[in-house]
Amino acid sequence: MDPDFVPNCRTAYLGGVITQTFADDVVLRISLHTGEVVLMHRGVIVETMNNATMAAWNSMAIKAQDIAETAMVSRN
Repeated sequence: MDPDFVPNCRTAYLGGVITQTFADDVVLRISLHTGEVVLMHRGVIVETMNNATMAAWNSMAIKAQDIAETAMVSRN
């Protein structure tokens, strides 16, 4: 895990699901009940992971941030 990484997103917690929303409609959803992590971009699933660890969640958040930043740069 990268201790210096802080995702640039809005985070919401509702009913055992953490939703992190990044720029360009990049969304990371984490179920605390099942351990499933779903990464989506513009409503399309990019990657899923079952029984995810905290390190895996961190890795997916870094990937989500990268997708959002790349999408924003390519727009300009």
